[in-house]
Amino acid sequence: MFYYGNQCDRYCKARDDERGHYRCNPVTGEKICLFGWGSDDCLTNLDDCNGHRCHDGATCMDHIGYYTCKCPPGRTGVYCDGEINECASSPCHNGGTCVDESNGFTCECPEGWAGLLCEIKIVPCKVDNCVHVS
Repeated sequence: MFYYGNQCDRYCKARDDERGHYRCNPVTGEKICLFGWGSDDCLTNLDDCNGHRCHDGATCMDHIGYYTCKCPPGRTGVYCDGEINECASSPCHNGGTCVDESNGFTCECPEGWAGLLCEIKIVPCKVDNCVHVS
């Protein structure tokens, strides 16, 4: 059925292609845009990022009928509302304490250890081993 209205004078054929994205009102035959489409001809992709829920500097990516969030480094989740815990893998060695940061971590090394991961043993110089002692 492609004609609608009291006089059967309203033509409407549902479509979802480059010429429109709509269905027809079964009584009046007026176009009803499919989800994600708007305007009189139902050819305008609505901006689904209006009122988005992306968090903490995430970028909203508009699609047809939905959006996705592109997370910045250090964030995770559908809306980027979760922080990645870089300390979860216990990256610090030799008793170092991991401190999680917004996009990475640092290791606080115990006495006698140094390096990004506390992997370098510090060997103190003994005074009697030094050649140039005054």
